[in-house]
Amino acid sequence: MKIFVLIFTLQSCSSVTFTTHQPENAQVLKEFPAKIQGIFTNSEDTLIVEQTSFIYNGGEMISLSGDITPPDVVLKKMDNWYFLNIRDEGEWWIYPFQISGNNRITVFYSNMEENEQRIIEEFDEDLKVQKVFKEGKFHHYLLNPTQSQFKKILKKKLFSENLIFTRIR
Repeated sequence: MKIFVLIFTLQSCSSVTFTTHQPENAQVLKEFPAKIQGIFTNSEDTLIVEQTSFIYNGGEMISLSGDITPPDVVLKKMDNWYFLNIRDEGEWWIYPFQISGNNRITVFYSNMEENEQRIIEEFDEDLKVQKVFKEGKFHHYLLNPTQSQFKKILKKKLFSENLIFTRIR
């Protein structure tokens, strides 16, 4: 699969997947905003963002497919958040990110620390949650939130860890 390298690299950073791309009714973007097109780096990785594609850490180019049915990579926008949605094996890995000026991208993810487990297990609504096991061991949660539940998940900081990329070109 074309996005396998990206998923493999980022999966180790995330512990939550979704049944559909998120947020449910957010605007689908067909290209990355001009202010984040360029080359970015953090202490370990490089991120190259073009108009309709990106390359993360020297992997394969990943193209947005929001207008293709069924899509595998969907970029959405809600408020001051962007959401990169990547489907792998029927589940959606969600990477919320925010832009600071023209020089910084902050990507958030859930790393299944105690706080994230508590947020999911004690969620105060009827959030549909499934535990996913691989090779007999707990691997991650699969969530099916409504739009309002997803907003609450963001506010409760389920996606609390981050990678900060700074523009180099």
